[in-house]
Amino acid sequence: MNQPGQNFIGDNYLTCDEITPDSNINAYGRIFEITGVDEFTQSFYRRSYGYEFPLGNVQFAVPTEPMAPLVPPYNGFGDEQDTLS
Repeated sequence: MNQPGQNFIGDNYLTCDEITPDSNINAYGRIFEITGVDEFTQSFYRRSYGYEFPLGNVQFAVPTEPMAPLVPPYNGFGDEQDTLS
């Protein structure tokens, strides 16, 4: 789908085969260098295109431990059930 004011999509996007281990990516005027990938991406590019990307130090976010909700003290407005909800 075209953006407002854009007559055609154009050819200003990257596809998988254009991303190589020695290329940089220009996104919104900033240059990004690929320094490493995860095992899945490395396997995909090796199998699909024969590119050998180095493994990087990719760490996925670890969810934090859930905290018990803090119940405010009853303030006399409404009933206690209103405060608990």
